[in-house]
Amino acid sequence: MKYELTEEFIEVGDIKLYRIRALRDFGSITRGSLGGFIEKEDNLSHEGNAWVCGDAWVYGNARIFEDSWSVSALYIQGTAHSVTHCAKNKISIGCEMHDINYWKENYEKIGNENNYTKDQINKYYKYILLVEAIAIDRQ
Repeated sequence: MKYELTEEFIEVGDIKLYRIRALRDFGSITRGSLGGFIEKEDNLSHEGNAWVCGDAWVYGNARIFEDSWSVSALYIQGTAHSVTHCAKNKISIGCEMHDINYWKENYEKIGNENNYTKDQINKYYKYILLVEAIAIDRQ
């Protein structure tokens, strides 16, 4: 086993979610590290490097496995579309999801294709850099 459910819990409606604690080192997680909240062990695999970070919640039929991770998403409401740090090194702007490096290399092209103004393109690039900085802190 790589983690245990602690006695700390929160309630979401009628559902109890329990904070997890790592029982051994794996990936970038060290033994004793506290993670997020899960309803039951079926939500988080004991195999691979999967982990639930911070105060993120995983419950119901959701399942985190292999090398996946879950954190509370960062959400920014922009002038044209929302910006979400939705997965490890992934950003969703509007309906497009790409890794951070792809956004950094293609933000102007994508902005122009979506009829963003020059000011919006520059503002969204700053959002991308902000998400990148926060993503580094979360690793």
